Amino acid sequence: MMIVRVCVDNNAYMPLMQEQFEEALKTLFVYVNEPQKITFEDDILLIIKGLIRKKKGVSPLLWEIFDVFPKLLTKSKGQLGDLLDCINTFMVHGKEAFS
Repeated sequence: MMIVRVCVDNNAYMPLMQEQFEEALKTLFVYVNEPQKITFEDDILLIIKGLIRKKKGVSPLLWEIFDVFPKLLTKSKGQLGDLLDCINTFMVHGKEAFS
């Protein structure tokens, strides 16, 4: 996970290769649909947050993942942690969709 996060945070790769990264990470993002089966949801949230910040926008794929956030909140028993920061990033860079 650390290597993926470093690549996402790297200015040489992002945002030019955003679509390629998202396509490659689709397999990883599927795990968010069933967060009770994983222990690395915080890493996925940090990757999502990095993708959004580098692009300064939210892609359709990431909006699909946003819909799964209530499951993450249920798993964490109301403890927001990295989820709150990720939601904030969605709100800042995807505010048009909320309007």
